Amino acid sequence: SQFQSQHGCDSLIILNLIIDHPDNIVDSIVACDSHTWINGLTYNTSNNTDSVVLPTALGVCDSTIYLHLTINNSSSTYTPITECDSYVWSVTGDTMQATGLYIDTSTNASGCLHIDSLDLTINSSSSGATAHTACDSYSWNGSTYNSSGIYTHTSTNVAGCDHIDTL
Repeated sequence: SQFQSQHGCDSLIILNLIIDHPDNIVDSIVACDSHTWINGLTYNTSNNTDSVVLPTALGVCDSTIYLHLTINNSSSTYTPITECDSYVWSVTGDTMQATGLYIDTSTNASGCLHIDSLDLTINSSSSGATAHTACDSYSWNGSTYNSSGIYTHTSTNVAGCDHIDTL
Protein backbone atom coordinates (compact mmCIF):
# COMPACT_ATOMS: atom_id res chain seq x y z
CA SER A 1 0.00 0.00 0.00
CA GLN A 2 1.07 3.55 -0.55
CA PHE A 3 0.41 6.38 1.85
CA GLN A 4 1.29 10.02 1.70
CA SER A 5 3.42 11.47 4.45
CA GLN A 6 2.74 14.82 6.14
CA HIS A 7 5.14 16.47 3.70
CA GLY A 8 3.31 15.12 0.71
CA CYS A 9 5.71 12.30 -0.06
CA ASP A 10 4.60 8.80 -0.72
CA SER A 11 5.37 6.18 1.95
CA LEU A 12 5.46 2.48 1.61
CA ILE A 13 4.38 0.32 4.57
CA ILE A 14 5.50 -3.32 4.55
CA LEU A 15 3.75 -5.85 6.75
CA ASN A 16 5.97 -8.64 8.01
CA LEU A 17 3.35 -11.14 9.26
CA ILE A 18 4.25 -14.40 11.02
CA ILE A 19 1.44 -16.87 11.65
CA ASP A 20 2.13 -19.17 14.58
CA HIS A 21 -0.02 -22.24 15.22
CA PRO A 22 -0.53 -23.89 18.58
CA ASP A 23 0.66 -27.46 18.98
CA ASN A 24 -1.43 -30.18 20.58
CA ILE A 25 0.83 -32.95 21.85
CA VAL A 26 -0.12 -36.25 23.51
CA ASP A 27 2.43 -37.45 26.06
CA SER A 28 1.88 -41.24 26.27
CA ILE A 29 3.61 -42.78 29.30
CA VAL A 30 3.57 -46.27 30.85
CA ALA A 31 5.06 -46.42 34.36
CA CYS A 32 5.22 -48.76 37.35
CA ASP A 33 3.53 -47.69 40.62
CA SER A 34 3.80 -43.89 40.14
CA HIS A 35 5.04 -41.16 37.79
CA THR A 36 5.87 -37.47 38.28
CA TRP A 37 4.80 -35.52 35.19
CA ILE A 38 5.96 -32.14 33.79
CA ASN A 39 3.32 -30.34 35.88
CA GLY A 40 5.12 -31.50 39.05
CA LEU A 41 2.30 -33.78 40.19
CA THR A 42 2.95 -37.42 41.10
CA TYR A 43 0.30 -39.82 39.80
CA ASN A 44 -0.36 -43.21 41.45
CA THR A 45 -3.18 -44.21 39.10
CA SER A 46 -3.71 -44.04 35.35
CA ASN A 47 -4.80 -40.62 34.03
CA ASN A 48 -6.06 -39.52 30.61
CA THR A 49 -7.60 -36.19 31.58
CA ASP A 50 -4.81 -33.84 32.72
CA SER A 51 -3.08 -31.39 30.42
CA VAL A 52 -0.63 -28.53 30.64
CA VAL A 53 -0.57 -25.35 28.54
CA LEU A 54 2.83 -24.01 27.47
CA PRO A 55 3.49 -20.75 25.59
CA THR A 56 5.14 -21.05 22.18
CA ALA A 57 8.53 -19.54 21.46
CA LEU A 58 6.96 -16.30 20.22
CA GLY A 59 4.54 -16.15 23.12
CA VAL A 60 1.54 -15.67 20.84
CA CYS A 61 -0.11 -19.09 20.61
CA ASP A 62 -0.16 -21.64 23.39
CA SER A 63 0.60 -25.32 22.98
CA THR A 64 -1.24 -27.96 25.00
CA ILE A 65 0.33 -31.21 26.15
CA TYR A 66 -2.21 -33.90 27.03
CA LEU A 67 -1.31 -36.66 29.48
CA HIS A 68 -2.06 -40.26 28.53
CA LEU A 69 -0.66 -42.13 31.57
CA THR A 70 -0.95 -45.85 32.29
CA ILE A 71 0.16 -46.91 35.77
CA ASN A 72 0.90 -50.61 36.24
CA ASN A 73 1.47 -51.98 39.72
CA SER A 74 4.24 -54.00 41.29
CA SER A 75 3.15 -57.17 43.08
CA SER A 76 4.29 -59.44 45.88
CA THR A 77 3.53 -62.67 47.68
CA TYR A 78 4.31 -63.61 51.29
CA THR A 79 4.34 -67.29 52.23
CA PRO A 80 4.96 -68.50 55.80
CA ILE A 81 6.00 -72.18 55.86
CA THR A 82 7.00 -74.57 58.66
CA GLU A 83 8.65 -77.82 57.52
CA CYS A 84 10.72 -80.64 58.92
CA ASP A 85 14.41 -80.87 57.91
CA SER A 86 14.18 -79.13 54.49
CA TYR A 87 11.83 -77.41 52.03
CA VAL A 88 11.88 -77.10 48.22
CA TRP A 89 10.77 -73.58 47.28
CA SER A 90 8.70 -73.88 44.10
CA VAL A 91 9.51 -70.29 43.07
CA THR A 92 13.24 -71.00 42.64
CA GLY A 93 13.49 -74.81 42.86
CA ASP A 94 16.04 -74.42 45.67
CA THR A 95 16.13 -76.81 48.65
CA MET A 96 16.21 -74.77 51.87
CA GLN A 97 17.55 -76.34 55.05
CA ALA A 98 17.73 -73.32 57.36
CA THR A 99 15.15 -71.11 59.00
CA GLY A 100 15.06 -67.63 57.48
CA LEU A 101 13.36 -65.07 55.26
CA TYR A 102 14.09 -65.72 51.59
CA ILE A 103 13.39 -63.18 48.81
CA ASP A 104 13.18 -63.64 45.04
CA THR A 105 12.51 -60.80 42.60
CA SER A 106 11.16 -61.05 39.07
CA THR A 107 9.00 -59.11 36.61
CA ASN A 108 5.22 -59.51 36.65
CA ALA A 109 2.93 -59.64 33.61
CA SER A 110 2.65 -55.82 33.63
CA GLY A 111 6.42 -55.42 33.37
CA CYS A 112 6.76 -54.23 36.96
CA LEU A 113 8.62 -55.63 39.96
CA HIS A 114 7.31 -58.82 41.60
CA ILE A 115 8.69 -59.89 45.00
CA ASP A 116 8.20 -63.41 46.41
CA SER A 117 8.93 -63.72 50.14
CA LEU A 118 9.31 -67.07 51.90
CA ASP A 119 9.25 -66.94 55.71
CA LEU A 120 10.62 -70.42 56.43
CA THR A 121 10.85 -72.24 59.76
CA ILE A 122 12.79 -75.51 59.64
CA ASN A 123 12.25 -77.92 62.51
CA SER A 124 14.50 -80.96 62.91
CA SER A 125 13.67 -84.62 63.06
CA SER A 126 15.28 -86.49 65.94
CA SER A 127 16.41 -89.98 66.80
CA GLY A 128 17.57 -92.07 69.69
CA ALA A 129 19.17 -95.48 70.14
CA THR A 130 18.93 -97.90 73.06
CA ALA A 131 20.78 -101.20 73.57
CA HIS A 132 19.24 -103.87 75.86
CA THR A 133 19.97 -107.45 76.77
CA ALA A 134 17.03 -109.50 78.03
CA CYS A 135 16.05 -113.09 78.82
CA ASP A 136 13.23 -114.67 76.80
CA SER A 137 11.41 -111.41 75.80
CA TYR A 138 11.55 -107.65 76.03
CA SER A 139 8.71 -105.09 75.95
CA TRP A 140 9.40 -101.76 74.24
CA ASN A 141 7.02 -99.00 73.06
CA GLY A 142 3.96 -101.20 73.44
CA SER A 143 5.39 -104.24 71.63
CA THR A 144 6.94 -107.45 73.00
CA TYR A 145 10.01 -108.85 71.22
CA ASN A 146 10.99 -112.55 71.56
CA SER A 147 14.10 -112.58 69.40
CA SER A 148 17.25 -110.54 69.05
CA GLY A 149 17.34 -107.89 66.33
CA ILE A 150 17.29 -104.19 65.49
CA TYR A 151 13.86 -102.63 65.85
CA THR A 152 12.62 -99.08 65.16
CA HIS A 153 9.69 -97.08 66.38
CA THR A 154 8.62 -93.80 64.76
CA SER A 155 6.76 -91.09 66.66
CA THR A 156 6.41 -87.30 66.50
CA ASN A 157 8.75 -85.03 68.47
CA VAL A 158 7.75 -81.73 70.13
CA ALA A 159 8.61 -79.85 66.90
CA GLY A 160 6.06 -81.93 64.98
CA CYS A 161 8.75 -83.85 63.08
CA ASP A 162 9.64 -87.56 63.04
CA HIS A 163 11.43 -89.06 66.00
CA ILE A 164 12.93 -92.50 65.29
CA ASP A 165 13.90 -94.69 68.25
CA THR A 166 16.13 -97.68 67.53
CA LEU A 167 16.37 -100.72 69.83
